[in-house]
Amino acid sequence: MSYNIAICDDIKLHRKEIIDILKEICNKSIIEINIDEFENGDDLAIKIKDNPYKYDIVFLDIIMNSTNGIDIGKLIKSYNERLILVFITSSKEYVFDGYDTGALNYLLKPVNKEKLKLVFERAICSITKKEEDYFCCKYKGVITKVPLDEIEYFESIRRVMFVCTDTTSNTFYGKISEVEEFLPHNQFARCHKGYIVNIKKIKEINKGEITLESGKIIPISKTYLEIIKFKFVDYLNDWCK
Repeated sequence: MSYNIAICDDIKLHRKEIIDILKEICNKSIIEINIDEFENGDDLAIKIKDNPYKYDIVFLDIIMNSTNGIDIGKLIKSYNERLILVFITSSKEYVFDGYDTGALNYLLKPVNKEKLKLVFERAICSITKKEEDYFCCKYKGVITKVPLDEIEYFESIRRVMFVCTDTTSNTFYGKISEVEEFLPHNQFARCHKGYIVNIKKIKEINKGEITLESGKIIPISKTYLEIIKFKFVDYLNDWCK
């Protein structure tokens, strides 16, 4: 498994220190990582807003010249609340403010190798426990993980697949039948030859179409109408218990 990491610190030397330690840890543990560097929080926030599931772990400096790390942390967590956030700080003064954002942990500068190792291992464990709650897709060499509960539907146009949430759409190549087989059958179901719907995202079912909670409309064919109705009613009964 490959993990995508972002390191945001306005001092290049500090970024390099963390990168070197992470690479050393991962080389010994045979863990594959991809690291992007940011020297200001605004660029990081824009990147994550454009692709909320781009990064698994973000190391974020609290005190930067151009931006406040706490504010940036709150912002990026609003784009993806499952994001693992680790604050870097030169002062313990801001530690408790950092935890208010839902951060996993914090690192004091200068970063201690053993402390970073422990924090990184904890982050990996946290991600691993959640792996079954994600759908992973790959397009043009980029792997994206999308939380299952946030997916509204999958659409297939020939061999091109789209996994769609309320705010994002990610492309990948595959067969809709293979995607259907991978997904939890109590949550997702085929509703059309080119669509798989998340039962939890359905608002109402009408003749020939499904209206989702977001207001989007996708088609439903007669072939799948009864099974979709059955699963939707079953879900509502469970939800009301």
